[in-house]
Amino acid sequence: MAPRWAVFLTGFALFRLFDIFKPLGIKKLQDFPDGWGVVMDDLAAALLTCATLHAGRWAWLTYHS
Repeated sequence: MAPRWAVFLTGFALFRLFDIFKPLGIKKLQDFPDGWGVVMDDLAAALLTCATLHAGRWAWLTYHS
């Protein structure tokens, strides 16, 4: 199992990566009015980060056990 600091650092790096490059249509979420676009694209980047970390954990436990 990876140390907690490595998971936090990986999560932060993935979030920043997804927030900057906005993959999978996240960029379209910025079109929401009144500042909601900023909130929605950050939320989408966070959810994508969470999904990526969970998929990575699942893959690690499945193929390295």
